[in-house]
Amino acid sequence: MVSFFQSVPILAQDTIIVRGQVVEADSNNPIPFATVEVCGTSVGTVANEEGLFRFSVESNRGDSLCVHSVGYEYGYYPVPEKSSNTPLTLTLVSSTKMLTEVVVGDMKITPERILKKAAQNVRKNYPQKPFALKGYYRDYLRKKKGGYICFLEGAMDMLDPGFRKPDDKIEVRMEQIRLSDSYEKNYKKYVKEYEHDTSKILLHGVLPSLRGNEFASMIFHDPLRNHGRSVPFMGTFDTMWNSSYYFELDYYTYIGEDEVYVISIQPNPSLNYWHVDVKGQIFVRVKDHAVMKINYKYFVTKKLDKQKWYELNLEYQDIDGLMYLKYLSYMNYFKIFNGEEIAEISQYREFFVNDVILQEDKELESVGVRVDMDKPLYTQSVKEIPNFWDHYNYLLLGQPLMD
Repeated sequence: MVSFFQSVPILAQDTIIVRGQVVEADSNNPIPFATVEVCGTSVGTVANEEGLFRFSVESNRGDSLCVHSVGYEYGYYPVPEKSSNTPLTLTLVSSTKMLTEVVVGDMKITPERILKKAAQNVRKNYPQKPFALKGYYRDYLRKKKGGYICFLEGAMDMLDPGFRKPDDKIEVRMEQIRLSDSYEKNYKKYVKEYEHDTSKILLHGVLPSLRGNEFASMIFHDPLRNHGRSVPFMGTFDTMWNSSYYFELDYYTYIGEDEVYVISIQPNPSLNYWHVDVKGQIFVRVKDHAVMKINYKYFVTKKLDKQKWYELNLEYQDIDGLMYLKYLSYMNYFKIFNGEEIAEISQYREFFVNDVILQEDKELESVGVRVDMDKPLYTQSVKEIPNFWDHYNYLLLGQPLMD
């Protein structure tokens, strides 16, 4: 087992709550999904989209925080001696090289060829044999006028037979789950099967429920796990290099000691999709063409109003020479009339990996309860473990729904 972040309740009574924000040194802008961990341990977390983080640590667990994110130099900070109401501000320095400093007259290096090679190398760079991911899942709705209206979170185990088999062969086990009192009510009001409900009319955006339950839908949005299939908005990764996108090789950056290509994504201007815009970046490791990170945003303009319909953020990490998911987060926007009101909703689904188990583990098959992937998560339950969430290192929301 390879442990990254503490994923079970900490039993020691003398604990410190470490919280704050990760920002860029030059601009002071937040760094989304940066990793903050106690150096040399498995204790830590991933920051949210605003760079905010919170986790608990035993007071004697370590003396330094390691902070890192793709494209930035590692940062090191002392672990606070005690919990404080004053949040930490942790800064990272950008680490990039312009192409002119690295590539000299090599016209053979193009973004299309890099992405084609990345697609060809998926079987070599990603696990083909069984493995498991233990992590933190959350699903929530945010109303344009009203903020967060429902929230569900769970400690989940994902038993994956390997990339050689389709994602519907993945087994998911639920260790713990909890949801806001309004979750079922608002989920049904704004989301649940509204495409089959004549009282609900889609006005803008795309239906969020694609197949299975919330977790199954989230897995389906991973363009690398489903590299040979068309995933929502982005399309098929295997043929993306030869599709309707326009790519540019922007610059080089680093992940640890590894050099990484940074490729930007845009719509192909020759296709004249004036009402659609795409912005994003794909990070591809130079030495083996492994895709490390993807950011993808899809915009639609209607009546001069430009609206982001979708955003995907995911990152993979290298463990013993193979790439395993580190986190996946996506947002889906839609506007509906439900018979009572016209509502603009953003639905978020996110999974952050705490532990990676590099082989088939029969013991995991008895942990928690098996999730029925065809039924909504809010209809499924597991025996509650007292105080489980007290020190579980879950991610922060900008406007917390649960203490």
